[in-house]
Amino acid sequence: MRILWRMLLFGASLVLLFLAAGWCGQAKEPAGRAVVFLTETWLDKKTGEEICRLEAEQEEGVSLCFWGEKQDVTVSCQETGKSVRAGMVVCTGNPGLLIPGGSLLAWRQEGCLVDEKTAEELFGSRSAGGQTLWYQGAACPVLGTFGSVRRTVVRMAREEDGSLLLGAVLEKAGEEAADSVGQQFLLRHGLDGQTADFGFLWAAAENMLLLLPFLFVCSFCRLAFRAAKRAGSAPGRRLLFFLTAAAGLLFLWFLFCRLEIPKDMIPSRWSDFAFWGDWWERQKKNLLLLFSAPLGEAQLTAVWNLLRSLLCSLAAAVLGAASLRPAGSLKK
Repeated sequence: MRILWRMLLFGASLVLLFLAAGWCGQAKEPAGRAVVFLTETWLDKKTGEEICRLEAEQEEGVSLCFWGEKQDVTVSCQETGKSVRAGMVVCTGNPGLLIPGGSLLAWRQEGCLVDEKTAEELFGSRSAGGQTLWYQGAACPVLGTFGSVRRTVVRMAREEDGSLLLGAVLEKAGEEAADSVGQQFLLRHGLDGQTADFGFLWAAAENMLLLLPFLFVCSFCRLAFRAAKRAGSAPGRRLLFFLTAAAGLLFLWFLFCRLEIPKDMIPSRWSDFAFWGDWWERQKKNLLLLFSAPLGEAQLTAVWNLLRSLLCSLAAAVLGAASLRPAGSLKK
């Protein structure tokens, strides 16, 4: 019975680890983008398009998508007579940075994308491409659907929306830090704003995936050293000790190489003792900004997936540690 219990704990920990790896992988691309929130003046469609054009003409320019949100609007379907309240995200630029499948909006312009839950409630199907959605008496063709953690309709910005664009998603070039990319973008166009990124959250989720393998390596080394102690001859014991130590160190080196450490976590000089306090304050500010402001759908989903990955990795480590406990510790 005890062996079966250990096997169940071990299997559950592996399942959770695979789930954590999947969610972390889904969040990797959006997590590598910078998010800028405008603090003084929001932009209209014309200004946003002009900035996108200027960036496209620059050699060091970035691909970007401006976005804003109308919260709690009513959308409906005349054929079914059903209505749903949802958030309406408007954008200009490259909507593929904002939401999966957003590139459809770039060349259709007049259409919209709807989350699967809203599509199912309005049209009776999660695949609602070709249907017509109505908003404020105007028809809007549905180009496709996407998975979402909230009810959302995404369309390109219009002149009548006014100054609604409150932020931008920037595609970083190379390994440059998101904060640096965002600040340079704001300076180039004379905008006031704040740059937020969740590179630290993504790095934490990536590193947590290594916790369960680390526990397994420690358990293997412990069992191997015990077997080495019970070896009959001295040369045999020394050989087993050497092989165990070599295998353990090699695996630990591999895990260490897999660690993700954001560049903004590395101080420029060792004597900068205020660095960690300032860094922690920046991370708190970033996370509060990300959670308090209406985000683009891709960024919101990425944050949610990273949090789920962290929780699953932690649960996997707890169950894995329980399955690896010495036999005597499981006795009542």
